[in-house]
Amino acid sequence: MRVTLTLFATLWWLAALTLSACVADRDASSGPAEDTQTQQDVIPQEDTPHDGLDPGEDGAAHPPDVDVHDAHEASDDPDPSLDTQDGHDDPRDADDEVNDDPRDPTDADADLTDGEAEDTDIAPPTPDPACGYIDLVIDIIQCRATYGYLHGWTPASPRDDCPAYYTIRGQRGHFGSAAEAAAAANCSLDCQWSPSMSVSWLRCGRRSGYIIFETPEPTCGALYEFPEGIFPSVEAYERAHPCPGPPARPPGQCASDADCPGMSTCTAAAPGGICIGCATLADCPQSTDECSGFGACRRACDQDEDCPRGQGCARTGFCRILACVEGRCPDELFGCNSSELCERRPCSDDLSCVSGSTCVRGLCIEGGGN
Repeated sequence: MRVTLTLFATLWWLAALTLSACVADRDASSGPAEDTQTQQDVIPQEDTPHDGLDPGEDGAAHPPDVDVHDAHEASDDPDPSLDTQDGHDDPRDADDEVNDDPRDPTDADADLTDGEAEDTDIAPPTPDPACGYIDLVIDIIQCRATYGYLHGWTPASPRDDCPAYYTIRGQRGHFGSAAEAAAAANCSLDCQWSPSMSVSWLRCGRRSGYIIFETPEPTCGALYEFPEGIFPSVEAYERAHPCPGPPARPPGQCASDADCPGMSTCTAAAPGGICIGCATLADCPQSTDECSGFGACRRACDQDEDCPRGQGCARTGFCRILACVEGRCPDELFGCNSSELCERRPCSDDLSCVSGSTCVRGLCIEGGGN
């Protein structure tokens, strides 16, 4: 019996010793893990600012650059897209509910679309210059008490994104139809004149021309476009813009020998008449300035207007007879001789002379004679 008790005590002591060793081993293995976790929690709290938040408010403080998705992946929440159960909403849900950042292009586009829908007076889009528009239509229309030009613009190459449009010259805006363009400029399409013919002419000593505009409406008549404006007829234009009269020229020297003093005589066929055969200036009319070395009286000049008609100012500074061009004298009052120089026209009566001259002794004398 004593041996049995001694054996039982020995076994009990060995079991207690083994149990103590296991407890010590467990404490030794769990101690470092708790210290490591504590150190991980402390580091972000000391090194990272929290924008005034209490580090213990949500149980942990995350640096500002922590990715939200990484935070969810590290959590124990089986579905990060759902709200947390501790009263804090998922940050992505807040972004979905509030989206009023003016820098958000989605919001900006929505506002712009709403504005265009509400503005009923907005002008059509500006035509794209890349379409290469040309104005195939240039018509004249009635605009109150005057006229206006209607332009119809067509793309050089037909494209769906290049619509045709209309404008009124001098007016702002472009329109989808001629009627809209005319209405915007207070014009009417009752009479719409289109160009039909171009005419060139020589008038008032210079070459010019005009364009005839016509319309199918018989009551509208034709219009004539001149450089100076639009007129209902050529006659109306000439009345409004008469040719200026010839510039004032000094009278010629003579129409007969009686007009030449001293020993000089009159060459009446020359434009203005020329006294020849002079020896000195005393043999010349008072309107002249020199008796030339050839015995002809002549007048000093600075420009053509200083000379009688049919004469021009030469580089010598004296008047001389004009040369004909293709058989015609530059001054219609005179004809041409065989030497291609201007001369007074022959006549039998006043009806044989052009306007501005009179028949005197068989010659048309400018201004009725001397």
